[in-house]
Amino acid sequence: MDWYKITLTQDQVAEGKIAEIQDKFLEVFVISKSREGLVLFAASKFEDHNFTELYFTPECYENPALKMIITQSNGKPCEKPEIRGLALLLGYAKHANKLL
Repeated sequence: MDWYKITLTQDQVAEGKIAEIQDKFLEVFVISKSREGLVLFAASKFEDHNFTELYFTPECYENPALKMIITQSNGKPCEKPEIRGLALLLGYAKHANKLL
């Protein structure tokens, strides 16, 4: 199963795009019957360009409301991210640890 990532420029981050996506994710997370596996991570990349990537677990894409958030934000399938440099934004830490 694919992970999904949304890549945001520093301008988008400054405009509050991360908070907007987090708020939408949290709304879905709170009302979801099964929250296991619903985890959102972030990683900032500054090597070549300044941008931030938001990573959604495969389970997020199986949730219709989260799938819509990913799709509307131009999320793309990706490999499981490297744990180094990742920050847990939303979801249960115990689920996050199992997924990585």
